[in-house]
Parts: sequence; structure tokens; C-alpha cells
Amino acid sequence: MKKLHEGETDVIFIIGESIEHNDFITCNLCNETFGWIFPAHFPSNTDPLLLLQDTQFIFTEQSCGYRPMVDRFLRQSGRNPNKTFETSNVEVIKQSVMCELGISILPYIVVQESYQKEQLCFQPIETPAVIQSHVIYHKSRWISPVLQSFLTLLERIE
Repeated sequence: MKKLHEGETDVIFIIGESIEHNDFITCNLCNETFGWIFPAHFPSNTDPLLLLQDTQFIFTEQSCGYRPMVDRFLRQSGRNPNKTFETSNVEVIKQSVMCELGISILPYIVVQESYQKEQLCFQPIETPAVIQSHVIYHKSRWISPVLQSFLTLLERIE
């Protein structure tokens, strides 16, 4: 958001709770499904909350749009992970889970391909808030014809 506010970028895509800001236009693209991700060999009836005592939980960085939801979900479950790791890269999280270095909670869209290839397991969760994909751009900035065409195309997808 900082780069958008400072004019360093024209448009951003984020996954998170709805954002209202006087300087920006936010288009909600779609609701996202979140879930636990495990190494591929884990049984489908695995209770992830029990794993948090002995298994490392891999967090996205604090500034990630959906990190507050993950924190809230874990807090409401009454189970805080004993061992944690944090990274800004979801590909690092996926690869770490595939290599059995921990478990995590990510949006399905991020892990869909790996799940379909049976490289990891995905167990949907009920999130404490509606989490959506958003495209955000500045209200008062000039929008090039190419960017306008792109934004119009995105509006059709909604």
C-alpha cells in the first residue's frame, strides 16, 4: 500500500480483509478459501491443531494482508504454535511444507497447483472473516488506456 500511496506503483493486488481508503479505489475480485497445508503423505483426517505442539508452523510476514486472519484463527482455536518460522515468500512456505519442515495456513489459490499435483495436502478452514482478492489503484492518478482496459477486464470477472 505504501508504494501505491507514494506513486511508485499504479495498481496492487492483495488477498486480505476488505480495505476502505479515501485515496484508493478497491475492486473486490473474489472470496478466497483458506486452509491448512501439510506434506503430501499426511492422512486426510489429521488434526492440525494437535500438530501445533510438535510441528513448526510457518507464518507469512506480519505485513501480509491475510496474516491478521491467520493470527486470529489460531488465537480463537486456543492453540498457539510452539515452534514458528516466518517468511515473506509463499513459495518458500509451500516448499518447506513439501520438505516436511512444517505446516501452514494459506489461500487455496496459492497452493492449488501443488495440491492438484498431490505435492501437498489442503484442509479447508472456516475463517473468522471474509477474505477476498482485491485490486487497488489510486483515485486521483491518471490511468493509462492500457491500465483502464485491464481494470475493465477485471470488472467483468467480478
